[in-house]
Order: sequence, then C-alpha cells, then structure tokens
Amino acid sequence: MPRRNRYTRPLILAVGTIAVVGLAAGGYKKFAHASQQSVSPEAIAQATTQPNAAPNVSYEAVTPANAAGKPEAKLPTPKPASSSLAQSPSSKTPGSKTSASDPTSKHPVFLDAPTTRPSLAIASRPMPTTPVDAPSLFKAVDAKIAAEDLITARDELVSSLDAKKFSDTEREAAYERLSKIADVVVFSPRKFISDTHQLAHTVVKGDNLQKVANLYDVTVGFVQRVNNISDPRKVRLGASLKIIKGPFYAVVNKTAFTLDLYQGDPNQSGAIFLKRLRVGLGEHDSTPTGLWKIGTKLTNPTYYNSRDTGPRIIPANDPTNPLGERWLALEGISGQAAGKESYGIHGTIDPTSIGQKKSMGCVRLLNEDVNLVYDMLIKDKSQVTVVE
Repeated sequence: MPRRNRYTRPLILAVGTIAVVGLAAGGYKKFAHASQQSVSPEAIAQATTQPNAAPNVSYEAVTPANAAGKPEAKLPTPKPASSSLAQSPSSKTPGSKTSASDPTSKHPVFLDAPTTRPSLAIASRPMPTTPVDAPSLFKAVDAKIAAEDLITARDELVSSLDAKKFSDTEREAAYERLSKIADVVVFSPRKFISDTHQLAHTVVKGDNLQKVANLYDVTVGFVQRVNNISDPRKVRLGASLKIIKGPFYAVVNKTAFTLDLYQGDPNQSGAIFLKRLRVGLGEHDSTPTGLWKIGTKLTNPTYYNSRDTGPRIIPANDPTNPLGERWLALEGISGQAAGKESYGIHGTIDPTSIGQKKSMGCVRLLNEDVNLVYDMLIKDKSQVTVVE
C-alpha cells in the first residue's frame, strides 16, 4: 500500500503537465490562423502601393533634347495607380516606379517627387536665340569677300539671318553685304561651281532659251541678262549658260517703301536676299497687304484709267502712259489681297513719285528697276508679299 502511493502522485503530475502544454499549443495555432484571415490580400496590396497617394498633377517635362531651352509638346497627364499605365506589362511589381532607363517601358516616365522631377518648361515660351557677335561675324565675312570666298560669306550671313540673331540695324548691314555678293554671284556672267543655287547648262541640239528657262523656273530675259546675250536666237550649240535656279520672290514693305528680291521663298529658311529697290505705293494707303502671285506680264502695256479725270485710255508707247514700259499683274491669294485683281507692279513716268503714295494701289518702280523685276519674277510661280 505505501508503495502504490509513492508512484501515483508523480505520474498524475506528469500527465497533467502534458495536457496543459497540448491545450496551449492548440490554442496558439487556432489564434494564428484566425489572425491571418482578418486582413485581406487586397488590403495588404493597397497598403503597400499607396502609402502616401499624391494628387494627380499635370506638368510638362523637359527631356535632355530640349533642356537647352527648346520647348517640347505637352506630355499626357499622369494617371492613378489603378489606370492602364500602372497595369501595363512593362510595369514592375505593384507600387514600384517605372525606371527611366527601362528599355521595355512604352509610356512616358512620370516622377512624383519634385526633387527628382526634370526642370519644367512652358510649351508656348519662344525658343531663346543665342546672341551673335555681329562685329566679329561681319569682319570675318568681309575678309572672305576680299578673298573672293563669296559663297561661304553668303551662306554664313543667310544662316545667321535664319536664326534671327541680328538686331534691326545688324540685319540691314547683313543685307548690304548680301546685295554686294549677289551683284557678282547672281547678276554677273561669272560662274561659281561651288554654289548649289546655280549651275552651268550646256546647250545641246534642240535647245532654245525658252526651253532652258522653263527647266529652271526662270525667264528668258533673266538668262539673257545673266549671260550677256543680246539675241536669244544666236545661242550656239555647246555654249555653257550660267543658270540661277528660280523661282524668285519679292517682299514689299509699305512703311519703308521698298521691294526686296529673294532667291527662294522668304517665308522659309534658306532664302537668299539679293537686292533692294525703292517703290511708290497707292494713295490713301490703297495698296492691299497680303500674299500675291505674279499673273500676266506685258511689255509696253496700255493704260486704262479708272479715275474720274484724265483720258480713259492711254495707248502703249505714249509718253503720258503712267505705267512705263512694263506691267506685272498681281493676283491676290491671302490677307487683304485675297481675291483682288487689277493691281500690278509697273514702271513710271514720274520718278519723283517713288517713295510716295501716289498710285491707284499699284507698286511703282523706276523703269530700270522694273525691267529687272520683270526679268526675274515668273508668271504663276513667283510670289509677292506686301507687308506694313
């Protein structure tokens, strides 16, 4: 009896301890399982992807290509994380930013932190021009002119004019140099092989000056003028003709009373200023501004007077004919000129009217000047812009 009591108590204590530990372990597992089900995966993803959601702000980014000041087009507005941009195949794990160096990304890169965002630019801001040292440029150009490197000198001036790097005074100085260069490069028989704006045409069997002129958008008169040809019928086979490629254009400035001649469209880059001529314009500011094209061209035109005074018709070659010996009809294209006719460019019998408003709206030139314009501007292809 005493022996049985000796072993029974420890055994009961051991079994009780094991039972308590088992119950504790089972309770822990049950508690842990319940705690995992209390937070959904969606909630976890939301907590990791949007810890501090930033407002949807639109801005324009400046890429390395335009960092020097050239404005780029607006980039699209950044979208929230739930958009297709965040869910694109190129995106990383939820909540990660797209790397600017990631070659698989097909979308613009948007940076949400101001400290890491590229510098901002306004798309409408004009591109700043780089100032040019005009005195140094003109000195270099003058040296090239003296060395007869006329094409290089001309191209440097045209490039600077295209970039709008000159002040008004400097631009006029550039025009003066270009005009002197054109006297040799364009208006003389001397050929310049390096000039891409001219060429030498060799006369072959079947050629005539009209056919040659049509090939290069110039007039027979201008081919004759440049090559000192007095009789177009006596051009010999195998002759090399200097050809300046056309068509030529003109700009009339009403304020300055000038007509500027250009090789190429002056509204496009690369146009070459050639010569400036003085003009007379319409009384009571009656010369319409805008874009015109050259229409019918006449030698020794008849004058039809629309005024209430004076003869109604003055025939050609009459010394009182106010049109002189040349008439270039103007056909209105746009601006105030749109749809207008009966205007033209012509000579004058009153040289004192040049620089004044005395015509009926036409553009007057001295007779020697209108002869040049007549030879340069070609029907239907040459255009004239009239500006204030």
